[in-house]
Order: sequence, then structure tokens, then C-alpha cells
Amino acid sequence: MKKLLVIIFITMAHLTNVEAQLIARIDVKAGKTASANSIVSVALDRVVTAPDSLVLMEIRNGKSVPVICQVEDGAARRLWWQVEGRLEAGATRKYELLKKSPANNTPSGHLKDDKNALTINGLLQYNYETVYPPAGVDTVFRRSGFIHPLWSPNGAQLTNIHPKDHYHHFGIWNPWTDTEFEGENVDFWNLVKKQGTVRFKGFAAKTDGPVWAGFSALQDYVVFKKDQPEKTALHEVLDVKAYNVQAGRRTWDFNSIQSCAGVSPLLLKQYRYGGGFNIRGNGNWNATNSSMITSEGRTRDNADSSNARWIKITGDTEKGRAGLLIMCHPSDFNFPVPLRVWPSKDLQGQVFVCFTPTKTKPWLMEYGRQYVQRYRVVVFDGEMSVKDAEAAWQDYAYPPEVTLRVQ
Repeated sequence: MKKLLVIIFITMAHLTNVEAQLIARIDVKAGKTASANSIVSVALDRVVTAPDSLVLMEIRNGKSVPVICQVEDGAARRLWWQVEGRLEAGATRKYELLKKSPANNTPSGHLKDDKNALTINGLLQYNYETVYPPAGVDTVFRRSGFIHPLWSPNGAQLTNIHPKDHYHHFGIWNPWTDTEFEGENVDFWNLVKKQGTVRFKGFAAKTDGPVWAGFSALQDYVVFKKDQPEKTALHEVLDVKAYNVQAGRRTWDFNSIQSCAGVSPLLLKQYRYGGGFNIRGNGNWNATNSSMITSEGRTRDNADSSNARWIKITGDTEKGRAGLLIMCHPSDFNFPVPLRVWPSKDLQGQVFVCFTPTKTKPWLMEYGRQYVQRYRVVVFDGEMSVKDAEAAWQDYAYPPEVTLRVQ
């Protein structure tokens, strides 16, 4: 599977000097809540024009204003852009999609691959080669296919790996814990049990553009069989999109698409943690210099085992106050998703948070089906208000409606 990325950024001077042909009109309408700087997209399956000849203009007060946009071409051909500024509830923005001579496009430079990890500039690092624990620690605590570091906009590190109290913690990762596969219990998280692990297998796509940069990584959930060759129970596509056209904050999506590798199902048993979205926070965060709040108003001392649409984590760093907002999607299994949160009394308040969909009920994954989990993260410097956090979730869960009319 390979996606061709085409980057488009046309200036007004270029548009006025070269004749353009109207291809489609696009309306973006907000729902019941206002939004701000929303990232939107629309399918281009009915637009047959070559992607490198498409440009987007917003119609404002009778004038055409050029818009930075990005065409994702491939199996899912889409046009992406940002709705600049605030869009009031029920309001509509109007755009025109034009055909022009191909522009001179240059790479955006947001992605860097050093042959061990793929970095999205200034935001996160995806480690695709195996990372080993510190010298002297059992090498069973090695893994690939996880995110660390995650940075705030000013470069504060927000994650931690291989902490001495839990060598099997890896920044941001999502292995299942208590599962059953072919009649045997398998734990893909607690590596010391030597029952299973998660491994990077390759990239399905790498994308670098002015609206978003990201990747689709192929990962396998591998079972260690006694006196038998190891066996893959689950395939996963980890799809990460980091949105570039923002100010003061960075937003990115963490989407997991899982499917059984063979005819054998995988039973995810009801258990207090595992899967979903897990983060081990900055190693210096503790009960006195960090805080948490959920969408339901719960804090670190009463959030565990509660259900939430989002959780916000903030703490002191070497670069000042910083944090992140983690949101789950209404389409996620067992939404609003249950939380596993370490309270202040555990390990002096070290930060560990897990959206764990199987905390209150099991989940059977069967052959021939796909199982999708969607999470969005906003990293920020300083503080983020509860009002802003809720607005970000509303925009994520109920984005503006986009309608394209081919001319």
C-alpha cells in the first residue's frame, strides 16, 4: 500500500496571472458548537483532475483568498486544509477548487528518518528499530513500535521510557494485557512473562505536507509458543497524522486499526489496564508538580476506573509548564472509554495514564474484521483551560460538515 502525497500552495499573484478552471465548490458548515482552526478533509473520488494541478480558494466577501491545502492521493484520495479562525455554530465557509498548471512543489521537511526512528519535526519520535533497556537490565525489556519522546511546542519532553519501577513502559504505546489466543493466556504488555510482544514490521506510507505529516506503520502482535515457533495473532496499522498549520499548540492523531492475522480469534479479557492509549509521563513529574483533570471533572486521585471523553495532564518541565490533552472518539469501543490512572500515593505521583477499553467488558476480535481505535492529542506550553479542552473534543468528535459539488 503506497500513498502519493501532493503538496499545493499557490499565491494570489500566480492565480491572477494564469487562467484557472473551476472544478468544484465546497461548503464547510459547523454543527451545534463553534470551532476554531479546524482541520477538515473531503473525498476527491469524483474529481479526476491530476492532484498536482488542484488549488483551493476561500470566497470571502466576494474575493478569492488562497488556502494552503494538501492532496492525499491513493486508495483514499482526499483534500485536506485548515478552516482558518473561528467558525460559529451553524455558520458556513465557502471554497472553490480550481484546476491550474502544476505548481513547483517542494518537500515540507517535517519528517526525518535516521534509520532507527522516524521523527515528526518538533513533536514526536516513532521508534521502529528495537530499543533495549539500560545496560545491566534484562534484555527481555526490549521493544520496537512506540512513540518517545513526545515534545511540547517549545521542546519540553512529555514522555519517559524504561523507568526503573516499570521497565516495560514505553512512552506512548498500546499493547493488550490479558488475552486468550488458541487456548492460551497471552500478555503482550508485561514483557517479563515472555508470552508475547509487539514488533514493527514496516511502513505502509510516509507523508510530508503543509497541512499534515505522518506515517502508517505495520505492527505485529507476536505470541511466544512453548516448544513451537512464534506466531502472529494480530496485525495492526498504526496511523499517525500530525497537523502543521497551527499556532501555539500541536495536534496529532493516533489511530490503531487491528485485525486477526489468521483464522484464530483473539479474546481481549476484561482487565484493569491494557490496549487503548497509554502514556508514561515525564520522569520528573510527581504529585506536587503535575496535575490531571478529566472531562467529567475528576482528578488524579479519583479518575481511576472512571469513564472519560478526555483527560488533560499538565506538569513542570525544564522548559516551564507544559502538558497534553488526550481525547477518545465517540466511535471507540466502550466509549466513553474507562481510565487507568495512578493516584498521588502511587510512586510519589509519577504519571501513568491509560485509556483502557476492556477495563469493564471483554472484546472479541474475529478473523475478517477490522477493529479501530481513534485518539487525538493536543500538546501545549503553559496551561490549557477546561473550556478549551472541551472545545477541542467537540471539534474532534463533531467536526464541521464538508460538502463538495463537482461543477
